[in-house]
Amino acid sequence: MLTLHRRTGAAKDAGGGPGAPSAGAAIEVDDLSVMYSARGSGPAGSGTLAVAGMTFEVEPGESVVILGPSGCGKSTLLKVMAGLLEPSSGSVAVGNGAERIGFVFQSDALMPWRTAVQNVELAVLLRGGAPREARDSARELMDELGLADACDRYPAELSGGMRKRVS
Repeated sequence: MLTLHRRTGAAKDAGGGPGAPSAGAAIEVDDLSVMYSARGSGPAGSGTLAVAGMTFEVEPGESVVILGPSGCGKSTLLKVMAGLLEPSSGSVAVGNGAERIGFVFQSDALMPWRTAVQNVELAVLLRGGAPREARDSARELMDELGLADACDRYPAELSGGMRKRVS
């Protein structure tokens, strides 16, 4: 079972149940379910239910930690919230101060042939940004992350923590 831990330290069960959406919510997850299809010729609707009937809200400025055992749907939930995966049912609304959702994957997924700053530039380029904008944004972000001295290093030359920050 997934559990949400909020900045106040209070835990809230993230299980199903309808809830009246807050007008001020930055992120609103409403009755979200995700079913991964079974391979082969199983009956319709068969597969793995990764997330079931999840409903919760995150207020602007609130920090939330998603906890649970391996295989309970944490990464699936984050992928749906970030728009990388379509839910089977339910909805996710992002707004009111949350322009987009980002998260760090379990593996850093850096391209080993690109320097740290080139890996950061790639995110801007893939969103349609101009090369100069990508270069300027990447260098600024590397500085904010305390990695200005590591811009020209390759992923193999970075510590694990540095690789996570670059990714």
